[in-house]
Amino acid sequence: MHSIQDANNKNDAYQEVLCVEHLNIAHQQQVLVQDLNFRLHAGETLAIVGESGSGKSISSLAILGLLPRNLSIQGNVQFEGQALLGLSSAQHRKIRGQKIAMIFQEPMTALNPLHRVEKIIGETLLLQGWSRAKTRQRVIELLTDVGIPEPEEKLRRYPHELSGGQRQRVMIAMALALDPEILIADEPTTALDVTLQAQILNLLKSLQQQRNMAIILISHDLNLVKRYADQVIV
Repeated sequence: MHSIQDANNKNDAYQEVLCVEHLNIAHQQQVLVQDLNFRLHAGETLAIVGESGSGKSISSLAILGLLPRNLSIQGNVQFEGQALLGLSSAQHRKIRGQKIAMIFQEPMTALNPLHRVEKIIGETLLLQGWSRAKTRQRVIELLTDVGIPEPEEKLRRYPHELSGGQRQRVMIAMALALDPEILIADEPTTALDVTLQAQILNLLKSLQQQRNMAIILISHDLNLVKRYADQVIV
């Protein structure tokens, strides 16, 4: 992968939050990602573009420490100066969700079908020691932030009782619960129709501006990337 575009040339104005240098991922003798390099700054959207199987998603999973142990991972990945490769599972858990969060391509497989919306979004807050009352209020605020109408009524819904757009918004709310500094969006609109795609991406852009959050947008849609990304890697 090689950086080919820096549309806005604003990097110097932003604080660097993530630095990836010479990231290589392999399975035995098969190279999956070769020499990936980029720098991500607060408030910036970086798009990673490529065909299926080109290594877009596994690069992000490597950053989060979510790849299986049988893969060989080499290089340097730093979040605000802290090296991420080689951290223990416990150390990674302090990064995931709290510092770097991820929303996945298909909400129906990412959201637990046995849990209601309130538990899906609020579970990470409860694990942080929040009270149930405070967590409930925060979940309602998050649902409001992501544009879900009548949020209190939605708390008791299961994922299958929501529309596709609402499921995607619930997944975004879940990712934002701990106010991460970086949001990785892995093909966030592939499962949605064109109208909902625009709504979700405009929502992410609005939330990004409110929170000065950096976004890594994984996509194969060049028109989408052209509209929303500050920097593109192919």
